[in-house]
Amino acid sequence: MATVPEDDHPSDLMTPMSRLLGKEDRISDLIAFLATLDPIPLATALGISSTGTLTSHREVPITGGRPDLMIRCDDVDVALIELKLSASQHGQQYSAYETWAMDQRPPVAHYIASLDNDVEGIGPSWISLDLDVLVYSWEDSGHPHARWLGRIAGGTLKTWKKEVDGPIGSATNKIVADLITRRLVGELNSSLGDDSAQAFRTSGGLPMLTLSRPIAGGPADCRLVIDVRSTSRSDAAAPWIFRSGVEVGVENRTPQEARVLAHDLALDIETALSLRALQDALDGSGRSDLRAALTAGRGAADGMKMTDAGSLSSWRTKALVEDRVSAHPRMFHDWGRRLASQLRVNVVGLDRHGLAAIIRARMELLSAHHFNLPREAAGTGER
Repeated sequence: MATVPEDDHPSDLMTPMSRLLGKEDRISDLIAFLATLDPIPLATALGISSTGTLTSHREVPITGGRPDLMIRCDDVDVALIELKLSASQHGQQYSAYETWAMDQRPPVAHYIASLDNDVEGIGPSWISLDLDVLVYSWEDSGHPHARWLGRIAGGTLKTWKKEVDGPIGSATNKIVADLITRRLVGELNSSLGDDSAQAFRTSGGLPMLTLSRPIAGGPADCRLVIDVRSTSRSDAAAPWIFRSGVEVGVENRTPQEARVLAHDLALDIETALSLRALQDALDGSGRSDLRAALTAGRGAADGMKMTDAGSLSSWRTKALVEDRVSAHPRMFHDWGRRLASQLRVNVVGLDRHGLAAIIRARMELLSAHHFNLPREAAGTGER
């Protein structure tokens, strides 16, 4: 398969092509269009040696869903291609496609095309493809339009891949943020030796990652949590949100008990959740250059809302007896059971390695804290 030369596309076409390729389904449409113009580069890339007529089809319904591309030779399914660029998880879908492909006679080859070759949740029979290299395969096409389009599009995808290693705020396409969160998750899990980091998209479609660790000496459903997310799909330079705190489950307690326990744990670790504590930790790890990337934001002192002891006591009292509670007076919260401080991260000039250093510094700081666990943390309901 062809390789993609460095900067091998006209720079004046980069922005419009980047917009054109801004969604996975558009890239799938492009590959299908290129294969219609000239199927030979696709056959070569997939190792299909048949002399039959090769055609590509979008979203053909099979058991488990509709793969991005189905490749047929003389109307017989020979391969499917699934693209992976976003931060969302599709593990069950991959498994369903794999089962369907292996059940066909002969089995259908199944490919996962991405820009990082590190897609989680796929089985061993999936074959990885470099998406930029796949699209650039048409650079050798005998069809002049396919050759021109493959060269420009492949070069644009290559640029996105390079931007994953550069400043987050300088990305030229919104998909780069998805790639960054996916790459971060893989690197964090590798360094931690587990799979506690995961990449998602928020309900609003923004890339995010989470990292959680058990609280030492506490039950399994009480965890330290970090949540990092982009705030804009249109502006790569927009600040990211960095939340860190505690989360309490309801497996061993009522929702009211969980809220109170989360409240007690969050206030116990309040000092470690502060902006100043994180900046000091970065200084201690030799990354004082990252201090300036972190700010508390408006209306917050050190990453937490300013309040008084009376408001905290009142919230705790109500949280124990009421079905619903108002916003926590000190922390940012979800359901009252995940309480966290919130910081803003300036990503202009910050690369993913710097963001990973901030995440690790915060989690190490929280993990070192010795909680004064209340009796109800054991899930007995006793007080």
